[in-house]
Amino acid sequence: MVRTPLKELATRLDPSRFVQVHRSAVVSLHAIRHVKRPDNETAVIHLEGRTETLAVSRPFLHLFRQM
Repeated sequence: MVRTPLKELATRLDPSRFVQVHRSAVVSLHAIRHVKRPDNETAVIHLEGRTETLAVSRPFLHLFRQM
């Protein structure tokens, strides 16, 4: 178990390899299969080898505008 807050942990990770997508989720960019943008206010991440999806929250949506 890690007791470091996710916000602090995210600052320690390499930004060219990891991105925070929600206040409770950090994702490896290499694990992203594709990103769906159903409308301008949301995005959903599909990961390699996983059936679950991750919602991108609004504060982090700008990171996926070009995907």
